[in-house]
Amino acid sequence: MNKNQPVVLVIDDESAIRDMIKFALEQAGMRVQSAANAHQALLAVSERRPDMILMDWMMPGVSGIELTRRLRKDSFSKDIPIIMLTARVTEDDKVAGLEAGTDDFVIKPFSPRELIARIRAVLRRSSPLDASGQLTLGKLTLDTIARRIMHNSVEIQMGPTEYRLLEFFMTHAGRSYSRTQLLDHVWGTNAYLEERTVDVHIRRLRKALEPFGSSHYLQTIRGHGYRFLIEQLPFPVSRVLFPPHEDRLDPGPLRRMPVRNWKFHIGRLILIAGIILALGWLAGYPGKALALALAAYTGWHVVNGWRLFRWLQGSENAIPESFGLWADIFDTINSLAQRNRMQQEQYRAIIGEFHSLTDAFPDATLVIDENDQITWFNNAASSLLGLKLPEDLGQAVTNLLRGPDFADWLAIQGEVKSRLEMPSPRSDTTWLTVSAVSFRDKQRLIILGDISDVHQVEQIRRDFVENISHELRTPLTVLLGYLELLRQDPPDEMSNALERMQDQALQMQSMLNDLLELSRLQSDEIRKDEEIVNIPTILTRLKEQAEELSRGKHELVFDVDASLYLSGIAPDIESALRNLITNALKYTPPGGTVSVNWSDTPEGPLLTVSDSGIGIPKREIPRLTERFYRVGSDRARQSGGTGLGLSIVKHVLNAHHASLLIHSELGEGSEFICTFPPERKRSKPDS
Repeated sequence: MNKNQPVVLVIDDESAIRDMIKFALEQAGMRVQSAANAHQALLAVSERRPDMILMDWMMPGVSGIELTRRLRKDSFSKDIPIIMLTARVTEDDKVAGLEAGTDDFVIKPFSPRELIARIRAVLRRSSPLDASGQLTLGKLTLDTIARRIMHNSVEIQMGPTEYRLLEFFMTHAGRSYSRTQLLDHVWGTNAYLEERTVDVHIRRLRKALEPFGSSHYLQTIRGHGYRFLIEQLPFPVSRVLFPPHEDRLDPGPLRRMPVRNWKFHIGRLILIAGIILALGWLAGYPGKALALALAAYTGWHVVNGWRLFRWLQGSENAIPESFGLWADIFDTINSLAQRNRMQQEQYRAIIGEFHSLTDAFPDATLVIDENDQITWFNNAASSLLGLKLPEDLGQAVTNLLRGPDFADWLAIQGEVKSRLEMPSPRSDTTWLTVSAVSFRDKQRLIILGDISDVHQVEQIRRDFVENISHELRTPLTVLLGYLELLRQDPPDEMSNALERMQDQALQMQSMLNDLLELSRLQSDEIRKDEEIVNIPTILTRLKEQAEELSRGKHELVFDVDASLYLSGIAPDIESALRNLITNALKYTPPGGTVSVNWSDTPEGPLLTVSDSGIGIPKREIPRLTERFYRVGSDRARQSGGTGLGLSIVKHVLNAHHASLLIHSELGEGSEFICTFPPERKRSKPDS
């Protein structure tokens, strides 16, 4: 076998998938290693470093994402390309995988030809060096065999650490790395150094590259770290999109104010008074001369004050001219006026830019003042909402966007940040999402986006789930009926198989029931047939069901305020409480405790379901209420979970304007806290 063939490590807990991939890759001229779990994979990597890893996401014990993080932390395996094989296709899943360190995704079921093509593409990207071990970027050439850096055939002298740093940058050009990442990649995870060490060696490396005109390739990313980039724009992008104000404005020449202060003017006044007094003394009339000079000086001030007053009133276009103190005053006022005009021009230019940018937005954008009156809107608002200029300026936004939901939402936006989905005022088939942003003083920016396509897809999804659930119930009923008949007197060799088939069919039936319940809740979240719900009676009934499910294996503690009732929809609330209590029992080992507390608090009626079970990893808690999301799918399958229970709980609580808070620690149990609004509190009705 050719030693230059790439070695691919396939990690999957399904042997059939491993065998199929191995056959396909060997036919494509690759060598294949196999591993069924993370432990076997780590042993295989330590024995022989593969050129590529194909890894399943969902594996028992350590998942593919966790194994990827471990491999990326080890200096020996941190650069091995990893392709994730998964049936998870959401954007959040892909982001989580890429952030963990995977290089590509292949979605199950996949074509072997596509898989081979992706492997070869990733291998090409992960090895920028040519066959001679050299890489040329710009005028720099990296020679990994001779371990040197050349600039137009001239070797650049640098230390070994600087060489390793530049080698890493050149083989990962264009990517930005933090100081911590550079320490891990260049110095290794076992080196305990301060982040300032990176800065010191970056300066040394730039100093070595500076004589060759290549130091600018090492760019500093403010607040993050560094990157190596050969191709640069000849000018900053920000200057193209937003040129500085001084480039846009030409205010004309300014009348420069003489650099003089009050001491100069007082000194000159004393000098002139002295000269007049001396001339008057020579003429024999010093008092009269001083009085005439004072009268003339006062008249000069009056005349200049009157000229300034007329100019400020707008009677004169040009600033008055004078001499002495008044010349400085006129120049100062003129300079301030011109600066004010410049600032106004700048503000108008900024507002013009803002209007141009928002007019380019596909979303409708409105500016409203503190009285909720429209002060401006863009072109998209005209087409999407039917607003007209200038008739609708100054109108209250609630007069143009009618509806109690929008008015209620707008009233609380100063205190609560939330989004609203509502039908368009122009068409019932168009749906909008509305958000508010504080804008300048006491103004708000209202942004409305068209989500009709998303709303329609969501409705189609709901209809599909509901229809397929109904359609599957008929064959499932037939299947369960025959299985029950066959189990009455089964052959000995078929007894175990029939029992397994019935267990799987019952689990499928449970999933269909949950799907139908969730579909009903999603399409009927706002119901008007609310009533006073007897929560104590519901919890008593659920306690009896929990005792039957536990069969004495758990300690059940129910602390219920018998006088505390709730306004709501009784079947929905009972469904939510049943899911919380059932989940607590499923994930609490025998001998553990499940506690339920129903009490009144200043924040509103509070239901707490806690257990001493296996707990939940903190990183999984934000996703618990997603449809079909299960923590550890292997253990969820063993317990019969469908991944829909907490999603049902979330929709019930949302419909009742309640909140769900989850606290959990691995090995220490979990606590689910449901807080209902105080206005839903009801007392026990009189009998």
